[in-house]
Amino acid sequence: MSTEASRAARMTSDADADVDADADADVDARREWERWREKRVRVAAAPYGPLSVTGTHWIAEAEHGRIAGLPGEWAETGDGGGVLLEATVADGLAVDGELLAG
Repeated sequence: MSTEASRAARMTSDADADVDADADADVDARREWERWREKRVRVAAAPYGPLSVTGTHWIAEAEHGRIAGLPGEWAETGDGGGVLLEATVADGLAVDGELLAG
């Protein structure tokens, strides 16, 4: 084989190796994206994940602390760090099968 033919064969071989490496990288990137996506779907659809949010309510604007569709009377804490809920038996809130009041 001539020197030129040898060089051409090496170049072809190197080019083939580059194509193979690119194809492997594409497959790896695709698998990584699929793993990320599967995890994201699991997290988003979890019981308390971002997709579980069913409403946004402004407690300060609720008349007498009542929010349509929610039981009890709601209020902001004085320090702005949370909310308070006052419920009666008529509100139907239960924990471990016992209706809450207070």
